Amino acid sequence: MHANELLPEFIGIFVPLEIMRLEENGGPKPAELAAASAYWMNRLDAGELDELLFPVKGKTARSASMLVSLIACLAFETGGVRVFGHHFVAYEQTP
Repeated sequence: MHANELLPEFIGIFVPLEIMRLEENGGPKPAELAAASAYWMNRLDAGELDELLFPVKGKTARSASMLVSLIACLAFETGGVRVFGHHFVAYEQTP
């Protein structure tokens, strides 16, 4: 298995756990979504995304954690979020 195949597996395992944690705490707080979004926007702007595919000491774990947090927060939006072949919806949503 190659590194680029591990990321979707990682997401598929850890995002549901983060969704459950957020649900137990009443859903994502605005600060949680803002922190994860800002972290990823800064990473995108700097072109520093390789740490998700290739381990970089001091960066990979933080990036993976923030990615899981962002996807889990987005799962609370209407219709959820589809990423890496997974569809995450935090709870039954009514229109």
